[in-house]
Amino acid sequence: MFEFKGYVDKYIEQDEKITYSDGPAKIIININIGILIFLTILFLSILFFSGEFFSYSVRTGASLNFNGYIYVFFSLFILGAVVSAIIYQLACEFVITNKRVIKKTGWIARDLKEIGLASIETISLDESIISRIFGIGSVIITGRGSESITFENLDNHVEARKKIEKIQ
Repeated sequence: MFEFKGYVDKYIEQDEKITYSDGPAKIIININIGILIFLTILFLSILFFSGEFFSYSVRTGASLNFNGYIYVFFSLFILGAVVSAIIYQLACEFVITNKRVIKKTGWIARDLKEIGLASIETISLDESIISRIFGIGSVIITGRGSESITFENLDNHVEARKKIEKIQ
């Protein structure tokens, strides 16, 4: 019912062949998780040195104090952010076939965009300074009218562009 990859494989035409398939660069998720772990350690050390997580009274027993509630909230936020980044990484598909360019995002709710190869007007690359450091980039494909598809944070963005130009 809910699959991460392979959605596009099931819905292409019989005479259509996939020439390129990729997803977001794995380094992006690793950087995001690293930043979140660093922030968690920083936050927990600040909480640890500022006071206790629990308070105890004879009448009510052990209960969370304000720092404990902040810890629980922040931990759930970090967990949600990490799970969201992992699902995005697993659920994105960027596919080039011999007839069209397809981008599928989403896991439960899907967003599918496609442009026929005959409708492509421009193909451009986008690389920021940080993207160049990590060897990643984005391919922006513009079709007729205001149609456009962006393949974000690809490891092989130059290769993807060459594949589209070669087929076109």
